[in-house]
Amino acid sequence: MPSEFIEVVFEANEHYLKGLLEGFQRGRNTAFKYFFSRDAGVQAESLGEKIKEWTSLSDKYQHLLMEQGLYHLLKKLGEDQPTEHMKIISARPVQSGKFSVKVKNAARGETDIIKKAFAEKPASVKTIDWHDEEKEDRKAKGIELYTPAHEYLYEASGTFQGELEALIVFRQKVAAFSTVTAKEIKLEFQSATGTEKI
Repeated sequence: MPSEFIEVVFEANEHYLKGLLEGFQRGRNTAFKYFFSRDAGVQAESLGEKIKEWTSLSDKYQHLLMEQGLYHLLKKLGEDQPTEHMKIISARPVQSGKFSVKVKNAARGETDIIKKAFAEKPASVKTIDWHDEEKEDRKAKGIELYTPAHEYLYEASGTFQGELEALIVFRQKVAAFSTVTAKEIKLEFQSATGTEKI
């Protein structure tokens, strides 16, 4: 059964939080999963937070996705031993996520590899609105290195939606291709009754 993740916003320094999480898990002998949203390719910032980032508060707020069990342990730690170095601002249970991709590949030999990567998506991830097309233009032969014209071009676009951890891993896999543009994952949250403001 897939893990249940919660998006938690901390007011804390990133390095402090990373050290705390590593030490906390080691000390408790747990192995809960967590991701810093920025590192995982997850869209986590509102316009207001972007403005704060541009005006020097970039390291003040950290968005993390963590398994529910880890969140509850950290919440209890914060209640038992309050610290000015870390404060939980909000916590929202994640239902799923989705991201869109565009592919523009002019190397014929790489097309099958790209198609295979998309075909091998996890079972918990579904494809929405997928379109792909291979085009050939014999007139463009020999000039494709330096112009927008290509003898061969594979184009594709679509959206993928599903369980969060599988989606993060899948996005990282397909985004590794230089000809694939993968947008950040947009989170879909459980109903408002599940939102917890702290």
